Amino acid sequence: CSFQGPQELIVLDPVTGQTRWKRGDIDPSSGLVSDPYGGLFGDENVLVLFGADRASYTTFQTDTGEELHHGELNVDTGQIRRIFGSKLFYVANAEEGRRMRIWDFAENKLVFDQPAGSRLYTAITPDQELVVLIPPDAADDGTKPSRLQVIDVVADRVVVDLRLTPEELKNLNYVRAFRHGERYYINLQRSVQMPVENLFS
Repeated sequence: CSFQGPQELIVLDPVTGQTRWKRGDIDPSSGLVSDPYGGLFGDENVLVLFGADRASYTTFQTDTGEELHHGELNVDTGQIRRIFGSKLFYVANAEEGRRMRIWDFAENKLVFDQPAGSRLYTAITPDQELVVLIPPDAADDGTKPSRLQVIDVVADRVVVDLRLTPEELKNLNYVRAFRHGERYYINLQRSVQMPVENLFS
């Protein structure tokens, strides 16, 4: 169990309630203070603390509090982020355009990097898997298919990979997915445009 106080980061043993470790050198405006969702997260191996700018980070070994890495991600803080243990899904404004990325803080490396397109379509399944629509690259002439993937982010495994044509994605509002047994169900929710005369009939 991890807690953040004024300039403190504290980790307790959830069974005994005893303090595993405590650090008193934490920026008081970092972590959960500046970002209640993604400021402090992790798993049994790595604890991630983001700075007040929500881009720079420090990682600690969860058991001991040993400082492991410092770094900075090119995070578009206006876009949705999703956390999977010690991995973070985020959108980056890269030189080649907007990118959807997953950074693995335990391995300290990028494990997923795909174009984001002009509009982002992502969701989480009830099994905590990432659903993401990957558009063709920027050189596409508008005829290449997009890919819809369902990813077990923690296990680093793609469980569904569908190719969808531009026609299938026309007027798309959002995507959803869930699994029953070994079968996945995908919902591509589209907007329906009604003729004006039908609205007043």
